[in-house]
Amino acid sequence: MGYSLKYGGASLGLHNGETTIGRSTDSDIVLNGPHVSRRHTAIHVGSDLVTARDLGSRNGTTVNGVPIVGTTTILPGDIVGVGSEMLELALATSARGFPTAPPGPSDPTRGTCEDEEARDTHVGLTNLDVLELIVIGPTATERPSGAAHMVRSAVDAMLGRLRNNQLDDIDASRLYAIVNTISEWSESSEFKAWASGVRDRIKKVTSTPSPRSD
Repeated sequence: MGYSLKYGGASLGLHNGETTIGRSTDSDIVLNGPHVSRRHTAIHVGSDLVTARDLGSRNGTTVNGVPIVGTTTILPGDIVGVGSEMLELALATSARGFPTAPPGPSDPTRGTCEDEEARDTHVGLTNLDVLELIVIGPTATERPSGAAHMVRSAVDAMLGRLRNNQLDDIDASRLYAIVNTISEWSESSEFKAWASGVRDRIKKVTSTPSPRSD
């Protein structure tokens, strides 16, 4: 599974490991926006998660409009703000690295699909696909406690974006299963309390009631 960044109508492939974004020609992806620092943001594609990290830029890096501090997990559909430039993380069936973004004027509205009808509005479904891959992936077997905390962060981010009645009962059941699975990977009472609270949060954003966990 590969990832890409949508920007200005183009799809910029992300390679495994770290991809740097900035105004410098040494960056993997070069952006020439007026608010972009020479070394601005790093996107890291790992075996389980994709993360964003600000590189000490003057104008900061945001995810869905929220400034990030340290390393932040990002999911398909998330909008990464590099200065005033907007790039959308997307799943790609085949991703190849592009050294530079396409030329053109800086436009902070760019970076999402130009044809809004073609934009994937089922953000929750896309995120669930990724979370399910993590749950059954190698990290879940080798480092279950670490994987549990990574999934927890991603679940919190996803639920934070959902509104009431935005999650259908099928996707809610999938999310319940994910939470129930990772709750068994940590013996922490604090983690168990989080899982219990998340089940209540899922109910609030579900369009129809979903089965309770035993």
